[in-house]
Amino acid sequence: LVKAHGSSQYNPGWHEAVSLVPLLVTAESVARSALVREESRGAHTRADFPGEQEDWQTRLVVISKSQDGSMAVRQESTQEPPSELSKIAHSSLEDLEGGVK
Repeated sequence: LVKAHGSSQYNPGWHEAVSLVPLLVTAESVARSALVREESRGAHTRADFPGEQEDWQTRLVVISKSQDGSMAVRQESTQEPPSELSKIAHSSLEDLEGGVK
């Protein structure tokens, strides 16, 4: 149980107490997804799975609430992205910045 004294007006502690449960749910979802994703990509890095894995280009990790209230983790296949997005995803940083160094 999280509690903050006073009213909601001008009380940052009250707002933090109200936001705590959704923040914890989000943190747990991110951690569960990170455990399932066996690769390193962008800001998600793992010492036990260095580098990007091509097969993760076509999979998503989906977290949902199961019947008993726990988090269910599953993987889903992705659809082919539009060609414009695919081009951006496979471009170098220099290409994306217009050749400016």
